[in-house]
Amino acid sequence: MFKEELLKKLGTLAALTPEQLLELSKISNTSNRGLEEVAMRDFDVDESVVMAAKAAVLGLPLAHVGPEGVGQEALSFIPQEIVDHYEIVPLNKEDEILEVGLVNPESIDAEEALDFIATSRGVKFKKFLLSPSDFARIKQQMTNAKVEVKEALESLG
Repeated sequence: MFKEELLKKLGTLAALTPEQLLELSKISNTSNRGLEEVAMRDFDVDESVVMAAKAAVLGLPLAHVGPEGVGQEALSFIPQEIVDHYEIVPLNKEDEILEVGLVNPESIDAEEALDFIATSRGVKFKKFLLSPSDFARIKQQMTNAKVEVKEALESLG
């Protein structure tokens, strides 16, 4: 159901013909790549258009991450292993609400990981769809923050 709805929305937003949509679906199925990836790589659909289509289908807000990345307080809330495996990153923390960006919010495994974090950390989540490029940028920000902490600790000891 999700794939059909996403194809329809991509057809509308990216002005793809029915023949192109059929080919996109066929490539996705035979190559084991998601519709989003195939649309961007094989059909040159801009990432912002693909993310707008996916956000509309899933009924989730699309995260808009500025060049400064995310707040330092939020970065520590999701362990690196979960970030890497489920493509979930913290975006912001206000009171007991942690805003998270998910590249694949339709993933049941990602949802279960969020439930685990909510229980263990005592927070509630507000979910946003996150583009692959924003995910990569935030993940790099998290790596840089860890390196900076490690270097600071080494300089003290």
